[in-house]
Amino acid sequence: MITVESFNLILLCGGHTLCTPENWNKQASAIDHCFKLYFPVAGSARIRLSGKWYAIEPQRYYFICGFHIEQQQCPHLFDVYWVHFIPTSLGLRHMLLQGPSLHAWPQEVYACHRSTLETLPLLFEKPNAEVWRVGEVCRVHAMLLHLIAGYLRENQIESPLQSNEMFTRIKPSIDFMNENIHTPLSLADIAARSHLAPTYFHKVFRELFQSTPLAYLTRRRLDVARQLLSSTSLPIKEVAHRVGYDNEFYFSRLFRRHFAMPPRDFKNNFSRHI
Repeated sequence: MITVESFNLILLCGGHTLCTPENWNKQASAIDHCFKLYFPVAGSARIRLSGKWYAIEPQRYYFICGFHIEQQQCPHLFDVYWVHFIPTSLGLRHMLLQGPSLHAWPQEVYACHRSTLETLPLLFEKPNAEVWRVGEVCRVHAMLLHLIAGYLRENQIESPLQSNEMFTRIKPSIDFMNENIHTPLSLADIAARSHLAPTYFHKVFRELFQSTPLAYLTRRRLDVARQLLSSTSLPIKEVAHRVGYDNEFYFSRLFRRHFAMPPRDFKNNFSRHI
């Protein structure tokens, strides 16, 4: 049986930035653990991914796996449109992690998306919930899904999970976690959705994804928190509540443990995390 997932994306941050050596040159950190689209307009930069340096040149679309970034540099100025995102689908995330760390297309291949890129500053550089108009968000999602489809097709990536019997068996629990990130959940609650014992569900999930269910749930919550911090003016306490944490201080400690900075610093400086 082949399962069909909803391939939604969490838009973490983005914009149009004139990078300099001061704000671009850095070693990678957990903030980079996402997928990235770059469209350079002028200047140049380079990124080291899994031990290899790649040039980032103007007028090309670049799909980059941020989980593999080790270091980035630009010699002078680097003018670039950019967006960072995470798929909500475990299956899609699994596929994207299987492909090359960097994939590039000439501008002509996806010239239709240039106008969508120009909406990124409106969405991200003035964080306010009212700015996130439905039509513009849909355009950005459509652009990213179009590029992802090209990336998967051109690299001949298919998910072994879609026909995996155990993935099909535990998918109700995965959907339950994704739909209830704002609610405290126990392993027993999650496993019950697939009619499995908690210990067996934990074992199967770990074998499929090299992660525990609760670690995955925590990561999903923190990814949504990153989105809220970068795209809204919500206070930290409200962001914590919306992703399932009633204790603001516990949420802040957890965020800092994962991303090596408190949520307030991320909120104030998210545009620097390109």
